Amino acid sequence: MAFRPLVKSFPGPGSKKVRSEATPTALAANMSPLIWTWKKLKKARKYRMKKNLLFIKSLPFLFLFLGACSSTPIQTGPEWAHGSTRLVDHGYIVYVGTGSAPTLEKAQFKAEGIALEDLANECSMVPKGTRIEDRYTEKNKYETVAYVRIALEFKDCEEGKKAMEPADIKRVANVAFTQQLRGYQDLIETGEMADRTEYTDVMPPAEISPAPARDEHWSESTHFYVTRQYVAYQKEIVVLSPPTAYPPGSLQAKQFVSTVQPNVAQLETQQVAHPEFKTQPQAWSKLADRPKIDRPASLTKGSGKVAYKSVPSDYFKPSRKKMGQSNSSAPHAKRSKRKAHSQL
Repeated sequence: MAFRPLVKSFPGPGSKKVRSEATPTALAANMSPLIWTWKKLKKARKYRMKKNLLFIKSLPFLFLFLGACSSTPIQTGPEWAHGSTRLVDHGYIVYVGTGSAPTLEKAQFKAEGIALEDLANECSMVPKGTRIEDRYTEKNKYETVAYVRIALEFKDCEEGKKAMEPADIKRVANVAFTQQLRGYQDLIETGEMADRTEYTDVMPPAEISPAPARDEHWSESTHFYVTRQYVAYQKEIVVLSPPTAYPPGSLQAKQFVSTVQPNVAQLETQQVAHPEFKTQPQAWSKLADRPKIDRPASLTKGSGKVAYKSVPSDYFKPSRKKMGQSNSSAPHAKRSKRKAHSQL
C-alpha cells in the first residue's frame, strides 16, 4: 500500500503557499519527544503508585510504634527516685524504697518499709543512725506512688552485723524503725495497716527454729540472702522483746547465740568464696529468684497485736550535701549539712 503524503500550508513570502510533505521518517522524528515524555510520565506514575502502596502497608507498624511511644511514661521527679535501689555515697549506704497505694499514708508506709527491710537484710537489723533522707510522691488518676531514701553509715551497719549478744543487739538497735518494719511486714501478709495505737512486745519463742534448708533450685546467692534474712528476723525478735527478756548470761540468751552464730559464720564463709556478695550486694526486695520465706511465729500478726509506733520526727534528717532536693513539697529548698545521728 502506497503512503499518502500529508500536505500542510504555511504562509510564505508574497502570500504564497508552500507545500510541505510529511514523510514517515519526518513524522517519527517529530513524534519522538512526545513519546519519550509520555514514557517518562508513565514510569513516574508507576513509581509513585509503588511508593504509595509501600507507605499504606507500613501504616499499621507506624501506628504501633507511635502508640508504644505515647504509652511510655515520662520520667518526673528527682533522679534518685528512678535510679538504683541501693547505692553507696561518701561512706553511707542508701536504699530507695518505692510504694504505691490508693492513699498517701499507705504508699509512703510501704515505701519506707521496703527500704527498711532491704537495709535490715544487709545489716542484719535496723541500727541506730538510720535516717530518712528524702521523700517524693507522685499522684496519678488511680493511686499515689511514694519514694523514700533511707541512709546509714557503713560503720553503723557493721556494728549491727557484729552484735550477737541480745544485750548488744538491743543497745545498737533503732527500736522505732524496727517496730515500723514489723508493721510493714504485717501489711504485706494481711493487706491491712494496723492501728498505730496498738503497742505490744514480741514474746521470744521457747525454741528458736533453724534457718531454712537450701532448696535444690536455689542459687548460691539466693541461699546467701535467705540466710541473711533469717538472721535479720531473729534479731528483730530480740529488739521487739520485753526489756526483761534475754537477760545477760541466761539460758535464753545463750540459746539465741548458739542458734544464730553458726549462720553468721556461714555468711562470712560465703562472702570469702564469693567476694561479689560483699562488693556488689543485691537488695532483698530486688532479688530475681527470691523465694517466699515465712516469718517466725513470734513476729506474725496472729501472735498478738502489731507492735509499731509512729517514727519520731527526729528521724527525718536533712540529706547530705549534694544529694538532691530536700523534700518533694519544697523542691527548691537548700539542704543543710547532716546533723549528728539520733540515738533514740
